[in-house]
Amino acid sequence: ETVLDAADRAGYAIPYSCRKGVCSSCRGGIAAGEAMVRGQGHQTGPADEVLLCQARPLSDLEITPARIQKVEPVQRKILDAKVRKVVRPAPDVAVIHLRLPIGQRAPFRAGQYLRVLMEDDDSRNYSMANPPQKNDGLELHIRHVPGGKFSEQVLGTLDKGTVLRVELPYGEFCLSDEDGMDAVLLATGTGFAPMKSLIENQIALGAERPLKLYWGVNTEADLY
Repeated sequence: ETVLDAADRAGYAIPYSCRKGVCSSCRGGIAAGEAMVRGQGHQTGPADEVLLCQARPLSDLEITPARIQKVEPVQRKILDAKVRKVVRPAPDVAVIHLRLPIGQRAPFRAGQYLRVLMEDDDSRNYSMANPPQKNDGLELHIRHVPGGKFSEQVLGTLDKGTVLRVELPYGEFCLSDEDGMDAVLLATGTGFAPMKSLIENQIALGAERPLKLYWGVNTEADLY
């Protein structure tokens, strides 16, 4: 297993986001030991700038992540969610509303994401746009990407009742607890989805912390 997965399972949080070696959030060091890192090859400590989400140990390892803290081990769920409706608020954006089986909930923190599990063991990550208080369903905002495996090959086939297998929750993109400070929320495109969850969660909690949202898009029509 990867260093990130091992830390996760043992109840230690280190920075990460995509888990695919793209965002570099998990970048840290190996102080001692050896690992094979997808995209970076064989790494022997001391080594810096190692993608810990892609590092698989070849020996005992001593790691130096950017940050690490003890947390409760993450309890993730794999659920079969049915498409309730698909709305297209902008030419290249689809908002998918999913309904979970009766009696099932999907606990998550505002700002976290899920993985849509595909038939060939591939997956795609999408943030929940609904607040955690409404966890009997899920809302996903998906931008059409030309040639995109999910947005082009799967999205167009989704009808009411279609089942998507999802795994959640993932991610550390959550609002800090510094209640006295203004929160500046920056988003582009469908990056608005986790911001929507954060904002609606703060409203549901009756929080009075000032939130300022800046949303960058290509055209006015993209402000869906």
